[in-house]
Amino acid sequence: MEYVTSLNNTKLGCIFTSAANLTDCSAAPSSFWQTYVKNSTLPFGYSYELGYLSAADDDKPPGHMTYEACLNNCTASSTCLGITFQSPAPKPKGDVFCYMKSAIHFTPVDPSGNCPSPGKSGQPRCSPLEGEMGLGGYYGHYQGHWLSAMAFLYNNTGKASIKTKAADFVNTLSKSQDAWGTMYPAKEGYLFPYDPIVFDVLEERTPRPLHNLYSVPFYTVHKIMAGMLDQYTHAGNKQALKVVLGMARWVQHNVETTLSQGGEALWQRVLGTEWGGMNEVLFNLYDITGNPTYIKTGRYFNHWVWSAPLAAGVDDLNHNHANTHIPEIIGNAKGYEVSGNLTDKAIALNFFDALTQNHTYATAGSNDGEYWHMPAQLGSTLNDRTEESCTQYNTLKLARHLYLWTANSTLFDFYERAILNGILGNQNHLDQAMTSFIYFLPLGGGGVTKLWGRSDFSFPCCWGTLSEQFSKLADSIFFQSADHSTVYVNQFVSASVDWLEQQ
Repeated sequence: MEYVTSLNNTKLGCIFTSAANLTDCSAAPSSFWQTYVKNSTLPFGYSYELGYLSAADDDKPPGHMTYEACLNNCTASSTCLGITFQSPAPKPKGDVFCYMKSAIHFTPVDPSGNCPSPGKSGQPRCSPLEGEMGLGGYYGHYQGHWLSAMAFLYNNTGKASIKTKAADFVNTLSKSQDAWGTMYPAKEGYLFPYDPIVFDVLEERTPRPLHNLYSVPFYTVHKIMAGMLDQYTHAGNKQALKVVLGMARWVQHNVETTLSQGGEALWQRVLGTEWGGMNEVLFNLYDITGNPTYIKTGRYFNHWVWSAPLAAGVDDLNHNHANTHIPEIIGNAKGYEVSGNLTDKAIALNFFDALTQNHTYATAGSNDGEYWHMPAQLGSTLNDRTEESCTQYNTLKLARHLYLWTANSTLFDFYERAILNGILGNQNHLDQAMTSFIYFLPLGGGGVTKLWGRSDFSFPCCWGTLSEQFSKLADSIFFQSADHSTVYVNQFVSASVDWLEQQ
């Protein structure tokens, strides 16, 4: 709670408001990121780049120090590969907030500023979240996770300040959505941290530029839509519902335009780029509104090359990117729940069986380097890049769906093992100034330790899912039967419940 509520709303919204020309992010010198990477072939011992080292992999906890101390500390550490800090100058004279990194994931930034979109001159100035990815990466997804996390926190605590802070950000994004509608009346409902050209490129209406603009557009659309829907369902924010309904109308129009221009062959190529749980959020919208348009639109998000083998009971996980596909399967589970579609049910059950029988470690986690590999060959994939946090979060969501179908206790034996081993230890508060997360849970390799990264820097995908998970730890402890006659206690944790139906 302390972490997610500490984030600044203006910074959260900056990449959205500047893209919609509501703010100016083009010349904020304090947002310049400077990076030095060890290079023994150079006299200085380091190469310099304007940009930042993202993700986790902190060699030591970051802190305030001089530029020289930052550099010297990295030089003295055999595991430090580079440093990154925020400063107007490459070699500042004052203190910097120094990040020492044990891995190099470099993102360059434009010398004119650190925002994907410059915004509009004369508008209020803003700067983005520290270390947030830029052009060519993915950005804006965390803000959707943040909305979900804030909704879960409000639902758990009832704190009015949490609801108010989230509502202020919903209003910011609503204004951005309105601004896009003014700029592009034919794209009413569009809300994204960059111009719609990213979808024109993805859907082959515009030639791909020399430099990529955005890696996974629909992935981020899903996160924003899910965050808005959670704000409505868990915090009662009606403006958030209006925003997500507008986004759903844009998605429907966009998909059907693409299908009319290139048919199913083009659309299946589009679905080859990670799209999160677009099917799930649209099915959830149908569940809330009863509007069948959302089921129809959700059905468009079905990547046949992935789902067809699973429908037939074939384990096709090998060489597939785990966090691309688990959210899609959650969508299949929800699709079965709202429509009774037996193919959806088969896909979800067959996937879960294949995952848990052939690709799951003793921790109840899976994947190596974000990918699954050959069935029943887990011993050859034990290293420091196992069990991505996002995948553990999404597997928990899937197991919860399956449990609700049958109340089979083995599903919560799995759930409890997965959350204890693969979630609870993925956050620490060793640095009193800020919590830290891990991207991977390392399960093998001599001397391997967790690679921590500050929770308020970089904001990769796992920072979003962990923000959500640690905001809803009270979820899925107690369940009750449909007739309210039985209560199920599914996790061995310190908790109490008010059983309202029996009072």
